[in-house]
Amino acid sequence: MRNLSFYVGMIVGVIAFSIVASSLQVYFSLQKQMQSNFSLQMQRSEAMNDLYRQIEMPVHLSRWMRQDPFLKAWVESGEQDTAALFQFLSHSTQNSPYKAFFASNVSRTYYFSDGSQKPLNEKTPDVDWFFSLLDRQVAELADVGYPNGDLGHPFLFVDMEIRSEMKGTLGYIGIAVELDHFLAMIYKHKQNFEEDLHFVNQEGVVILSSKSVCVNTPADQYEWYQQTLTMPTTANGVNVLPTPAHLWDPSPGSSFASVFLDELGWTLVMEKNYQKGHETARQIAIRSLGGLVVMLILVTGFLYLLQKRFRADLERAFEEIHTLKGILPICASCKKIRDDDGYWVQVETYIRNHSGAKFTHGFCKECAATMVSDVPPNEP
Repeated sequence: MRNLSFYVGMIVGVIAFSIVASSLQVYFSLQKQMQSNFSLQMQRSEAMNDLYRQIEMPVHLSRWMRQDPFLKAWVESGEQDTAALFQFLSHSTQNSPYKAFFASNVSRTYYFSDGSQKPLNEKTPDVDWFFSLLDRQVAELADVGYPNGDLGHPFLFVDMEIRSEMKGTLGYIGIAVELDHFLAMIYKHKQNFEEDLHFVNQEGVVILSSKSVCVNTPADQYEWYQQTLTMPTTANGVNVLPTPAHLWDPSPGSSFASVFLDELGWTLVMEKNYQKGHETARQIAIRSLGGLVVMLILVTGFLYLLQKRFRADLERAFEEIHTLKGILPICASCKKIRDDDGYWVQVETYIRNHSGAKFTHGFCKECAATMVSDVPPNEP
């Protein structure tokens, strides 16, 4: 019984240590993953804000050019000083990857910031957009076009109407920028955050996408678009996307979110693939399971050693008990017992060493009476 509490305490201690160690391993693994996710989310937020600024910058610049009083005054004065217009266009896009243009509805001339110009008529290539905007009376538009029919170099065009109260539409001022400038940012975003980005215009066309080889493709060819987006029709028959941001999860392992970009009139659809996150969780579970297995092996080994020691102690105790049951050499006079080493020891000492028993001393009735009778009475 003396050693039993020791063994029980050791077993309980080892089990408690295993539970605590496994719990700490899972805790620190999850804490590290949460810190990594938080840091990644902060970086993603900064990257998205930078992407928004970069994509919306042509819109802000086009609006600034439209609000400049120079352009309207130049058109109403007869468009005589073209050098002043070219200077205005080039200065507006200085130190930027943008190209400015002005399509005059008065002189039907197409002016560019590089100092070139061409007539605006139905025979001129790449000017269909101008007549389409006039027919639909569009005030602002951000869309993708292919100068000279080159499908390998798409441009983002931002068109802003210059309007006079007396003469109506004077023309369209705007910015053109190669989509490669934005595609590089979108691909980098996908590489860093495992997230695909899709930009869909009001007509249901994918303007930009990290998955599309060729931009300006119909969005209805994508399954996620068909399943999740509804496209109500306005009074003039133009399909528009819902403006509120919303979330959905149409496919296993992926989730989608959409947000309407007011400056462009586009809807940004974000497609997040959680396979990597699932893989990380799986790795944490595997590491935790591995830790539990290691702890189980250690506990099993330790319990095995304890069991061997307990058995050895038990066998030794049985041997000692067997010795007490055998023939003991005892002195006939002093009653001492000869031990295994040949020494004569008191009976109490021998029994205590071989059984663990303890003694307390007293007197039996006969000895007590004898000892009392031997004591002389007190003299008065």
